[in-house]
Amino acid sequence: MTWWSPDVDAGRHRSGSPVGSEFERSSLTEAHSVLLVMLGWTAAWYAPSAAAPPFVLGVGVSVVLLGWWRQRTAIVALGLATVMASLGARAEQAYEPLPAGPTTAVATVVEDPSPVGAGWRAELRFESGPRVDAVAFGRVGADLSAAEVGQQMEIEGTVRSVGDRPWLVARHIVGRLSLTRIGPRSGPGPLLTVPRVLRQLVVDGAAALPDRQRALYLGLVIGDDRFQSAGQRLQFRSAGLSHLLAVSGQNVAFVGAVARPLLLLLGYRLRFVCLVVLLVLFAVITRGEPSVLRATTTAILAAWAATTGRERSGVHVLAAAVIVLLAIDPFLVDVVGFQLSVAASTGILVIGPVLERRIPGPGWLRDPLSVTVSAQLGVSPILLGHFGPISIAAVPANLLAGWAAAAVMVSGLTVGIGAGLVPPELGTVLQFPTRVLLSWIELVADFHGTAPAPRLGRIGLPVAVFFCLALVISRTTRGRLLIAGIAMPLAIVAAPRPPTGLVECGPALIWHPPADGRPSVLLAETEVGIRSIEGCLDAGVSEADVLLLEKGDRSTAEVAAALVDVVDIGIILAPPQHRVRGGHRVLETTRIETVSGNIEVRPDAYGRRLHVESSGRR
Repeated sequence: MTWWSPDVDAGRHRSGSPVGSEFERSSLTEAHSVLLVMLGWTAAWYAPSAAAPPFVLGVGVSVVLLGWWRQRTAIVALGLATVMASLGARAEQAYEPLPAGPTTAVATVVEDPSPVGAGWRAELRFESGPRVDAVAFGRVGADLSAAEVGQQMEIEGTVRSVGDRPWLVARHIVGRLSLTRIGPRSGPGPLLTVPRVLRQLVVDGAAALPDRQRALYLGLVIGDDRFQSAGQRLQFRSAGLSHLLAVSGQNVAFVGAVARPLLLLLGYRLRFVCLVVLLVLFAVITRGEPSVLRATTTAILAAWAATTGRERSGVHVLAAAVIVLLAIDPFLVDVVGFQLSVAASTGILVIGPVLERRIPGPGWLRDPLSVTVSAQLGVSPILLGHFGPISIAAVPANLLAGWAAAAVMVSGLTVGIGAGLVPPELGTVLQFPTRVLLSWIELVADFHGTAPAPRLGRIGLPVAVFFCLALVISRTTRGRLLIAGIAMPLAIVAAPRPPTGLVECGPALIWHPPADGRPSVLLAETEVGIRSIEGCLDAGVSEADVLLLEKGDRSTAEVAAALVDVVDIGIILAPPQHRVRGGHRVLETTRIETVSGNIEVRPDAYGRRLHVESSGRR
């Protein structure tokens, strides 16, 4: 028997029957485990709105135990569906939105304050239990920005409805709070002292890095993504590297890997206790991100099984972890981060081993390629549903940046903490290798984020997934060649074409394509926002000769900076009184001839905006 290894969560301990006679006698196969998770997930998702009587939950638990004892998967499935539906209904009934209006309360900070526009926001928990999404501006915003997780403070403000924001409901937020006063506050409790100190050491160690790299580094190591710019997020999303902007289950595996040499010096049971303490500590430091909770629970269950001599395959352990977490919080089914974490792990555990056996080449290439492709296959349907078409550049981008991100994670948990203990000059030297690695990750994200790679949509993605799986299942070279020969023309037909006509990328962003020597123009109208850039990516717009901005205020400047990160821009034209970095002032009437018509631009009398008349749009 070998004790738990962090490779279980990383995807290497993927399948097969580990040592343990109890596992061999069990009738619960890996396929059964996957089906049980899907059934439990569905039951929690479609739970009835009316709370079930308490005895229904008891009956469901009894049926699960009976089915487990008799080794009848059908009985276990029936009981599990009853349990998850009952728990889901109870969670729905327990969610009660706060009434709108003024309020005064004592609240605890449960999420690090983050900047939002000209103010700050944070998640607070009232003393009575409800959670609210609080925002504050001015002096009150400055007070909120200085708050720490775990602090209690007296607050006053006005509660508003959550509205149509399902991501807030999934986090049990029952209202939005506009703060008008923050009173005296108390310090975080003693249980948070060690996590707070370790987290601060990582933050202090990152001071040697440039601002943009520091934001990426803190997201990778401790999940602090508050100061990542919109352009950085869009760039990594376009390159298929969004998961590198925050902590993931992979971080938990590296925590175990870093601590393993010391843990192996201890006895089995003490080793397990120390590992649990270490993983819980890391989960608190990273603020309980859904992916970290999933990986932490998986690791603890795997370690317990190994300690007690009842080892299970990775699929069984993952299934148990998902069911446990959904039983604790059924609302996790609506959290996108949790969905992606489970889907990626499932893809690695189920598809990864088959891909590794089928992919030719040396092991150093075959192993990371199989993990990358299987994870992408797992998360693709979810990404398509939530974020639109997926760039095929995600696979090479992950191969090129994945190893560097792993090195940064390990460095952050070791050298990064040390850099926070030494003088800044020495910290700069210690963090130099990390700076090089972060530069490489940024280079990969920049290249693949702006590369005109095809994007797979609702037609192309299923075609690609189907033929990829068929290619994996095929056992003969002739069969693989046949499948590839059919897949290539279908992929060409199914791939979305680059836009050739006038494209409205989203709210207030219009793209005029190039033709006959005429420039391509991106026109950003008055109320342009980040959603417009997302529409630009989804439409396949990757370059523009001219970016034309009607306004030049701070919010428009932020949008322009984000656009430059994901779209290859030639020149930026802005009003005379603009705040856009790299923008050129339009001081007189200018005419731009495009394929869809002429665009006439002139500044207003105050030089704060441009009047744009486009003959080709309407």
